Amino acid sequence: MTWFNLLKMVPSEKVMLAYVLVNRKQTDKMLAEVAALTKEPKELRSLLRTIKGNNPSLEEVIQRYSNTPHADLELDEIKANVVKLEEAINEMMVGLKDLPFKTIQELKIMVDKGIIARDASDDVQVKEILAEIDRRNTFSRQKMSSYRDIRDKLDVLRIKSDQPYLSFEGFPDNSKILQDFAKLLEQEFKNNIILVDYSSINDFILSMTPKTKKTGKGKKMVVTVVDDKPTLDKKTVIQNFYKKNISGKKWAWNDDGNKTDLNDKVAAKKIFVASNTKLSLNGTFTTGSVFKYIKAVDATGGSVAKFKPDKFPNGSNVPQVLLLSKSSVNAMNLNPYAKMLLTNVLTGNWFKKLFENIRMNQMITEEEAEMLVINDIYLSIRAVEGKSKYGISATDLKSIKNSIVNVGTKKESVVKQEIRALFNDSAALQARIYLKTLNLRKEQFLYLKDNFTIKEAKSFEAYYRELVGNDEDDIKLLKIEYFKNGVPVADKVPKLVEGKNVVDEAGATIMETRQNAEKANYAKITIDKETVTPDTAYKEDFTVSSGSKSKRTKEQTAKTIAKLKKVLAKTKKLKSTKKDQEGVEVKLANLERDIKEAEERLTNSTSVDMGAATSRLRNDLLNTSSFQTYVLDMALKLKDEGGLTKLISTSDRSASVYDQISAERSLNFLGFMADHANNDEVGKAFKTIDSDPESDNAKLVVKQLDEAMPNLLTEMTKQIVGAFELKLKDFASNPAQFPDKQVMAAKFQFVEKYNLLKVGE
Repeated sequence: MTWFNLLKMVPSEKVMLAYVLVNRKQTDKMLAEVAALTKEPKELRSLLRTIKGNNPSLEEVIQRYSNTPHADLELDEIKANVVKLEEAINEMMVGLKDLPFKTIQELKIMVDKGIIARDASDDVQVKEILAEIDRRNTFSRQKMSSYRDIRDKLDVLRIKSDQPYLSFEGFPDNSKILQDFAKLLEQEFKNNIILVDYSSINDFILSMTPKTKKTGKGKKMVVTVVDDKPTLDKKTVIQNFYKKNISGKKWAWNDDGNKTDLNDKVAAKKIFVASNTKLSLNGTFTTGSVFKYIKAVDATGGSVAKFKPDKFPNGSNVPQVLLLSKSSVNAMNLNPYAKMLLTNVLTGNWFKKLFENIRMNQMITEEEAEMLVINDIYLSIRAVEGKSKYGISATDLKSIKNSIVNVGTKKESVVKQEIRALFNDSAALQARIYLKTLNLRKEQFLYLKDNFTIKEAKSFEAYYRELVGNDEDDIKLLKIEYFKNGVPVADKVPKLVEGKNVVDEAGATIMETRQNAEKANYAKITIDKETVTPDTAYKEDFTVSSGSKSKRTKEQTAKTIAKLKKVLAKTKKLKSTKKDQEGVEVKLANLERDIKEAEERLTNSTSVDMGAATSRLRNDLLNTSSFQTYVLDMALKLKDEGGLTKLISTSDRSASVYDQISAERSLNFLGFMADHANNDEVGKAFKTIDSDPESDNAKLVVKQLDEAMPNLLTEMTKQIVGAFELKLKDFASNPAQFPDKQVMAAKFQFVEKYNLLKVGE
């Protein structure tokens, strides 16, 4: 048994190699056996690489036999023999007929040579290349799964070139269309099939598409059409005929028993990859391009996972919160705050602008506005001379109506579904409709000028009840009316007393009006017939008349007074230890005022100052036009719950969480984005503020952050746009890495529909 066979059998390979290396006779024998090998000695090469890498060192390997009678070589001689052994292996490998590919790149080069030979109809060379690939390709199935472009090209190369034919379904026997198609192709029509002399599907496709030539590399690569004019004209005729009469029909390529569905998405993708068609960015990728990209991906009809951006241009990973999780994996759901960044220029008082967008969304969402516009279109095309309420052009209305068959006889839901489908098919129409929805949202937002969102109204009601307790006389003074797009929202419901319907003398149920906040998108508030607006709610001199108090209310008020006095006493004791003396004075003044108000209520005062309550209401919800004030108030509010730092470190990607977006969640989003898109300026500032929210330093830090935010937001927007652009470029340069069944659909969306990519440089 030779040392090499023994080496393969012994588990302690390094020990056996050491035994050979320290002895002259054994080393010479090993060199001779290596020269005679017919396959690569992988185990031996691996051992030599570890020794060369000094892991372990040669000294460590041979230590066991270094001082034995078996060792008759010095260390320098052993080192020299190791070099000789490496050279012997290299020489053997050079002359080895079945030399495996060393790298995946070597395999790729050989496959591309095969594609060139296939395109040149050189079947002999194709067979030779495939045979060589089969001999030399030793990469595992797992390894090859990572290189889909190579796999797809190999599939095309392996298509047999015996007499192929095209078969069709859905055409009558001896169809004139098929006969004409065969004539244009200059092929033989027989028994409802077309016999072709193309060597591959790719050759057949090329008969309808211009032949191009690439010169140069990288950015300097130039793609030119090499077909002469007669050939180009002929291909154009074939292509137009195909698009008009064949495209979309069921047909297949048949080759020596193998059948390939020419409408199959996987087959089409493989043909596309094999053609080496170059895709590139079509113009400048902008914020608008992001929304086109999302719509394009959603239209591919499969999981969007591979199309999600994963890297910012700055090299950072894209945080998951940028795209929200939905029940369907086939939709790309952009975070609403990211949408706000992309659709608004947030300069100057940026936070006020952001909050206006938040309030607009609470008034009417983008989806709700779109539904209103679709309903408007539906009513317009149903009418004889219908005009759009929201300004949809007569041309668009006519086009939509002509595209939908039997509008008057179909269900409303079916027609609206077809209208939405028309949007999806036309990027231009989609863009015009989007502008209408945006204008509608802005118009609806005007209703909020002197009114409250539903959320604001409910919060105000809670503060009011906290102030007046359970006294029915005070509660009745508050009136909240709910509206939907300018129209009162109220339901007529039976009047109940002790759970039973109240009836009149005739026995008829008495009905009463009950407000329905669930159907509304804004509210009007009055107290004792005096109108309350978001602005007046901030005023500290706002009062409400008060009647006599119930026993229960008096008891609750007495408890409140006692609690407030304890807090007042504690605050006075701590006053000397606080740095922010001005802030403490304000807190003491508010406490004293709250106590005075409660005592007045207890003694049946005729009026109650709502200043303290509305002040808290302002700080908690409404006063979000000032970033600095809002952040400092939130820091105090969350001080015992981990502060602002915890707020921006907690990620929830559920879409339902963002159904009702808020100023608070905006901080969460901005914190995450700044951590990845910027230099974590938000997180660093919030950490400083959390350490002492009432300090002068906290005020200074939040002021500096407020001033820096417009530039930070600009950079965030740049990084978001750049992330989507990088993913689009990734698809353009390497479509094979994307899901087989989505590539051609994505190509259509990116190139033909949304013009994000173009064919060629």
